[in-house]
Amino acid sequence: MGNVSYRLGKKMSVEEIRNSIDNADLMDSFDRMVKHLRANEVDLDKEPITMGPMLTMDPVTERFVGEYSEWANMYLKRNYREPFVVPDKV
Repeated sequence: MGNVSYRLGKKMSVEEIRNSIDNADLMDSFDRMVKHLRANEVDLDKEPITMGPMLTMDPVTERFVGEYSEWANMYLKRNYREPFVVPDKV
């Protein structure tokens, strides 16, 4: 699911991401990640971080709900071509 958020995301500066985070635990994780990247000489001005939206999954239907769900649900299943179609029920 994290990959779906990433695919919907956009490149943002460290400050833009900091300004968009409203959760203390997420901010702590983000600060540790930035510290790690800088310690390993990653230039975040040349290669900005891709920040995706927060997504909510309905565990019963196994589909995204809420904001961005229409776009996110498109990534749950691939569009296969005949004869390489994967059946809905196996």
